[in-house]
Amino acid sequence: MKFSADPQLKALGVTILPCRSPQSPCLKVTATSDQIKEAINVVNRHIRTVETRNCMYSKAGEAKILRNNKLMLIMQAKALGCNLKLSEQNITQQFSYDLKGGVTLTLSQGNIAKESSDVLICPLVNMSFNNPVAQQFLQNGGPEIKKDVDALEKAKQSLLAGDVIMTNAGTLKSKKLICAAIPVWGKEYSDLKSTNLADITKENVDVIVNSSNQNLDLNTGSSSLFFSYQYLKTFGNVVLTGGGNLNCKHIAHIPGPVKISNVLKHCESRWITSVSFPAIGTGNAYNGSSWLDASFRLGIATDVPNRSFNRFPIKFHCIQRIQNKDQWQRYAVNKQMLDNQYPLNMNEMDLYHGTTAETCQKVNSNGFNRSFCGKNGTQHGNGTYFAKHSWFSCNYKYSYPDAQGLKYMYQARVLVGKPCLGIPNMVEPAPLDPSNPLCGLHDCAVNNVQKPTVYVVFSDAGAYPDYLISFKES
Repeated sequence: MKFSADPQLKALGVTILPCRSPQSPCLKVTATSDQIKEAINVVNRHIRTVETRNCMYSKAGEAKILRNNKLMLIMQAKALGCNLKLSEQNITQQFSYDLKGGVTLTLSQGNIAKESSDVLICPLVNMSFNNPVAQQFLQNGGPEIKKDVDALEKAKQSLLAGDVIMTNAGTLKSKKLICAAIPVWGKEYSDLKSTNLADITKENVDVIVNSSNQNLDLNTGSSSLFFSYQYLKTFGNVVLTGGGNLNCKHIAHIPGPVKISNVLKHCESRWITSVSFPAIGTGNAYNGSSWLDASFRLGIATDVPNRSFNRFPIKFHCIQRIQNKDQWQRYAVNKQMLDNQYPLNMNEMDLYHGTTAETCQKVNSNGFNRSFCGKNGTQHGNGTYFAKHSWFSCNYKYSYPDAQGLKYMYQARVLVGKPCLGIPNMVEPAPLDPSNPLCGLHDCAVNNVQKPTVYVVFSDAGAYPDYLISFKES
């Protein structure tokens, strides 16, 4: 906004300077007493034309990508005549869950040592206050809270995992403090040394799945592995909490019998990119990896029914789910931007892309690359091609068999948004409004706008390789 270029303000001889009040930034308008009212009216008319929009990006990886590309985004906004300000917020969340028997479990994020309650629970490791949570209790409650524990240790008594002792609350905001001994993985006295429990607690993933009983009793089943909760949210039979001290963002608790596919659906709805499944039921020595493999195979078999291949009778060899965090984060940011632009539109589709064995590793590692366009023609533009029907991608032209006779095809998530009609050698989608370049471009090109079966994407981050399907024609 350039006030100095306004002819009316020039004629009035107005001086406008930016300044900052205790509340917010403001403008200082200086003019003669007989012209100051008119000058303020002109300035207000300019200000009313300014549009301010706040956008919240809170999904996995979005903050990191925006932070890494901050300068580029500010420059692009400036080129469009806009000012862009990025800020990060720490949002404290609180959730409640009604348990059976009229008990409500409320989980919130914060410093437990500063909470007001009848009783607070302090975790101890080897009767020591050397873990971060216990240190917070010591800092806020003072040395009084550890006198009873010190007395036990002096009497050469110990606390086994699961034992508790009621102690003086010191200066804490509670009537009593319970010190609870927690297990340590791998120690001889710990119940967690059993090889029947896979060491899933060391997995570095977004979500770790934990089986529990119908009442969500955290003292039974594999729930005893997970102690610290930051927040809780429910999805039907799946209870999602924070990761606590584990190397994960969330723990998905399964209270009672539930299909693993439900967990996967909830993870996908929250843009979660990786998940680890334990043995389902700690009394049975199931293999976690076989559960995971089976669930993915069943899921893709449902998503890709045999009738899709009715023109090419095939035999599945392997269905591999691709999990590439960097690719997923780039795709997720683009999808959210498109969803914000067209909130009522179906912006994403599951489409198919035939390929060869030598190309698979490149796609798995780096994603789809439109630089290789032209290998199978550019009838609808110079981009990456996807088909609505899987049988189309099974064609020898797009999926040529390797030495073992295996052919390869991706099922991919593709951002289609608002498509335009593709033309030969098109390098980007057509403008939304040819008379106004500021309106932007369409999001992809298609072979037929009314009934498209072929989609062409011109942005490498506009598609994510979800599954790699290897098969043979029978």
